[in-house]
Amino acid sequence: VHEGWRYMFGLASIPGFVMFIGFLFLPETPAWLASDGQFASAVLVLSSIRETEEEVESEITDIRVSLSSEELHEERGTTLMTKVWKMLRHSPTRKALLVGCSLMVMQQFCGPNASFVQPTIFHAKKGFVLEMDLEDAHSKAIGTSNHYCSFSFFYILLTCAR
Repeated sequence: VHEGWRYMFGLASIPGFVMFIGFLFLPETPAWLASDGQFASAVLVLSSIRETEEEVESEITDIRVSLSSEELHEERGTTLMTKVWKMLRHSPTRKALLVGCSLMVMQQFCGPNASFVQPTIFHAKKGFVLEMDLEDAHSKAIGTSNHYCSFSFFYILLTCAR
């Protein structure tokens, strides 16, 4: 039981490791390949994920139009701050940013976090013995905050959903 926190953290790292391995096999996005001048590679990637040749041609045409309009804006002296300000004025982008930032904030209060095991780890090394009441109160406080933060996250998610 005293070593149980190590197993918890070890098991929690498995999904991240699997995701890292999966990322190694992901191809670059077609838009990035096209912006780098690798249109043949972009067409190959699109061919592997789209069902028909018409969809591939349509999307590669959209990417070319998008790239040419970006180059036109850059030639006119559009700064990065102007682009960011334009994105923030766009309502769907603003909603997506709100949902993404809210998710990051709520994740700090939800799910497994180090505060469950932190007192046990540090006090055990110093020779202190925690009283059961303190541990119980700590667990109840964390559980209660997880409960209410989860519901507030779902409210934000459902209210601002795409």
